[in-house]
Amino acid sequence: MCKVCSNICADYYFVHPLEYEQTITKIQDLIEQKQLILVKGNCDIDKYQDENGCWADDVIYHVLRCPECGQLFHCSVDTYHGKGS
Repeated sequence: MCKVCSNICADYYFVHPLEYEQTITKIQDLIEQKQLILVKGNCDIDKYQDENGCWADDVIYHVLRCPECGQLFHCSVDTYHGKGS
């Protein structure tokens, strides 16, 4: 890890899917600040819920990369069982 991504909290575990929403907001900010790059995910990072508030999938994930050193980060949530990291 480098000076850009070493401050990113990477050891956080969700006990409720709503914590995922808070984390995604922080991740979106880091993407806008060009401190992370979205590599892939199983839904758009801003479309994890539909207009009725239903989750995009039972498991939602996104893979992100540090633009400086290439370190990968994985953020996922099991919306069915209510956990994630």
